[in-house]
Amino acid sequence: MLIDWNKILTDMNEYNFVNGDDNILWKFGLSGRFSVKSVYNAMTRNDSGPYYKNIWKGKIPNKIKFSLWLMMNNAVLTKDNLLRRKWPRSPSCYFCEKDETIFTLILSM
Repeated sequence: MLIDWNKILTDMNEYNFVNGDDNILWKFGLSGRFSVKSVYNAMTRNDSGPYYKNIWKGKIPNKIKFSLWLMMNNAVLTKDNLLRRKWPRSPSCYFCEKDETIFTLILSM
């Protein structure tokens, strides 16, 4: 991996560094402060995906909501996701001969 130090220096010059206290801001809250409601609102906004609102407002157990949300965000550690993280094993599914993805895993059950 080649590091472009000139790009890093250029990016650093775009920021104004000052001596003073750091401020922590929560970008999803109206006041810049964290709240559970702001997290919920951020995850159920329409611009975050067509199905997210249905997942979080559904009358299903929370563990199923969370699993569906992980699947929609392609965050389940299936073999295709592990291979992107330099996992040195076979990509084939244990249930079928295809490469394992979240879709092949669900459809083969």
